[in-house]
Amino acid sequence: MPDNKEILFKKVVHDNKDRLHRLSKGFCGNSADADDLFQEILIRIWSSIDSFRNESHINTWVYRVATNTALMYKKSMAANRKRTDNSHKEYTTIVLESDVDTKHQNEVMMSKLFSAIAMLKEVDRLIVTMLLEDMSYNDIATITGLKPSNVGARINRLKVKLSEIINTL
Repeated sequence: MPDNKEILFKKVVHDNKDRLHRLSKGFCGNSADADDLFQEILIRIWSSIDSFRNESHINTWVYRVATNTALMYKKSMAANRKRTDNSHKEYTTIVLESDVDTKHQNEVMMSKLFSAIAMLKEVDRLIVTMLLEDMSYNDIATITGLKPSNVGARINRLKVKLSEIINTL
């Protein structure tokens, strides 16, 4: 018989798996690393779910755990990359063909978007990913520690920056 922790965990994963996948992809920019990060997030949620104190909505708490895990994951990835090959840099190459179908064009645009998001600073990645999840400015401010008015101003600057990055890809 499943215990309360297992039931809560399954509900949290069911309710948040898509947004956690998108957060992972936004942080990593590629599917392989995103899958690893997603697994790391699930492990972190499982191991800390007992510490949830109902001071916020469970989905806000999950997102905070996920973003903290993503930040730590990126730092460890950067450290590992420096150790293994200091001169190696990853570049995402997007190939566009003139006569592709709409579905493929959408996939290419999404790939460009996630590649562009991955090029942003960590806090900016968080903000953009949460915005894509339709989170309110107040929720974004709570998770990032920024003021809601600062979140709005940052989002406007990030939209311009993302557009510039996407146009260069």
